[in-house]
Amino acid sequence: MTADEYPLPAYPLFCSGWAYVTNAAAASLVLTRAAEEKEKEDRGPFWIDDVYVTGMLRPPGIPVYDWSNFNLRMHAHYTRAVLQGRFFSPELMVASDLRPDEIRTLFRKFRESRDKGWAEAAIYGDPRAVELLQPRMVAGGEGTHRGRRKREEL
Repeated sequence: MTADEYPLPAYPLFCSGWAYVTNAAAASLVLTRAAEEKEKEDRGPFWIDDVYVTGMLRPPGIPVYDWSNFNLRMHAHYTRAVLQGRFFSPELMVASDLRPDEIRTLFRKFRESRDKGWAEAAIYGDPRAVELLQPRMVAGGEGTHRGRRKREEL
């Protein structure tokens, strides 16, 4: 990344991933800002779409939550146990780069957990567990930006 492409020393806080969880009001604000920016841009939108859409276009006040703890690949030490063994944790929500047989295994485990009420009993039945498992807000309010990443780190 050159300074001509992005002159600031760090990107704004942004969401990296295949999908974002949002609501209609937040999406509308981002789309409005995108239309406004399109009128001002001489080179088109910034080419790293995650940085552009959820960092540069995200208006102050829209919170950002860290969901990385809910991604199976962030827990490599559990991946084999989850995909090949008996271990299962219903709060894992995201998995990537899975083979079809691994997808079927996860689906079977999620269905069994739902049918037996494990999540409700073990997690959602205990207010302390619910609080511990909620994703951490990393930005919100007045556009607080913590954990910025330098251009060179991406």
